[in-house]
Amino acid sequence: MLGRHRAELTGTSIDPALHRDSRPGERAERWKQRLCQAGVAPDNIDGMLGLLGLLFPAVQQAVGNGGDPRAAARRRGIGSQDYFDRYIVFTVPEDDLPEAVFQQALAQLASGAEGDEAAQLLLRLREDTHRIVRRIDQLRADGIPVPAAALLQTMADNYGQLTAQPEAMGLLGADRRVRSFAPSLLLDLPPEERPSAVAAMATTPDGAVLATRTLHSATNPDDTASEHTTTTEPWALQARDALTGRLAEHLAPAAQRSAPDLTDQDSTLIWMWRHTNPASIRTWLHDRLDHGWELLPLLATLITPQQFPFPLIDNDTWAGLDALFTHDDLYTRLALLLDNSPDTPPPHRPTPDQHPSSTPRPPTRPTPSHPRHHPHPLLNPPPHPAPTQRNSHPHNSRPTPHKSENSSRLVTP
Repeated sequence: MLGRHRAELTGTSIDPALHRDSRPGERAERWKQRLCQAGVAPDNIDGMLGLLGLLFPAVQQAVGNGGDPRAAARRRGIGSQDYFDRYIVFTVPEDDLPEAVFQQALAQLASGAEGDEAAQLLLRLREDTHRIVRRIDQLRADGIPVPAAALLQTMADNYGQLTAQPEAMGLLGADRRVRSFAPSLLLDLPPEERPSAVAAMATTPDGAVLATRTLHSATNPDDTASEHTTTTEPWALQARDALTGRLAEHLAPAAQRSAPDLTDQDSTLIWMWRHTNPASIRTWLHDRLDHGWELLPLLATLITPQQFPFPLIDNDTWAGLDALFTHDDLYTRLALLLDNSPDTPPPHRPTPDQHPSSTPRPPTRPTPSHPRHHPHPLLNPPPHPAPTQRNSHPHNSRPTPHKSENSSRLVTP
């Protein structure tokens, strides 16, 4: 019976019926029926239900007696999704990491020493990301120090190689799990150590992506400034400067390619740069456009198509484009392209017998606060306010469900 109801016992079930409002008595009755079907004598059912409540906080909550969901993980009990299998098979499963190995691996990371235990931890981090992150986070919750800087470096080095299956009905991917946890590790460090940790994370292109997301989330914890940074603490400014330099280094090869030949990684790095120093990425992009890149192919590379019914350019993407180019510059550059397009009708020229007052006037360019409606969709901002798929932009720093930002740009974050 325990194995059959594993998800419900550990509080990880995604069955909608279990989350509907129901009286505690009804849930208790359901468990009593299960115990009866499992062969428990009627006189022992209440006692057995109480025992299940002690072992499984999810059962204790279901029958209306409260319960701490993290208590089972804290004591490494059967009620934790990360330790349940050990009790069922009476050993540590092959795909799990024994506690002694786990602790020794963290000690090796902290000291910078190489060892078999640390190698096993790295392997499990790539293949069993969710469980390893939860176990590290449980140590933090219990007040046990963890080597935050070394863990950040390890996660950055492996960020493009995470192969763990997604959880939560496929909505929580391994890369999202890491980037939602990394800001907590960064803030565990003393402020004076954070800039160097961020710079070390950004040594590789994939690491730079994680480092940028981590810094942005750590300095905007309420996600109130998705495009423009607001924190002015000295450590954050130093970290942004270091990241900006790293991003420029990683994008140097991209400057030698044409816009249509940019890789998915190039596109992601460009979007990340807007979080560290929008002014410098605008200068970099303007210089590329002035020396060979074409705007429309560049936009086609940067903007990932969304699925119906969501617009090609939603509010999040529109705000991101403002950070990368400024809307005013986009209007200017696109208007010039469209005015010179062979698909655009030539301007009306009045004949000598026409009165000037009867000649249609060309539209005047509006001020930035009143964007015009242009027949070409790229020149029209999304309606405001507009219903938008939150976090629909694949390069937005807010967490979004997706396949993998390192394997495909067709993300449905």
